Amino acid sequence: MPAAGSSWQVGGHEHAPAPYRGFHFPAEIIIEAVWLEVIIPPRATLVPSNTADTAPTRRDRHIQRIVDTGRMSWQAETKYGRRSKGETAMARYKGILGDRLHARSLPAQQAEAIIGVTALNRMLDAGRPTSVRSA
Repeated sequence: MPAAGSSWQVGGHEHAPAPYRGFHFPAEIIIEAVWLEVIIPPRATLVPSNTADTAPTRRDRHIQRIVDTGRMSWQAETKYGRRSKGETAMARYKGILGDRLHARSLPAQQAEAIIGVTALNRMLDAGRPTSVRSA
């Protein structure tokens, strides 16, 4: 588990999805997130590990499921589309409001984030058409 204030790194390489790279996470968030299962789809040229038959890893189990049911079914089972929505939201937030919070204290940062998300939601609502069914 990463130390408080560090980014997600393994062997000196960042492994967070692109919109989250460069963010540093407090210990409270990291401790609360240990139960999450990170799912990154294997490439189309997927190859199981050498121990896939005896001691399959999580990646091996995902590869086998893709082989058995197909990539689209696997994405539906793992709710992979949620990741895309989360990445899009983070990219939108960072693109419009900046890469970092400007407040120094945690309560002020929380307020700044809430204000930013509220502003983005209002922008989305303003651009969304109102659809009315006509008979």
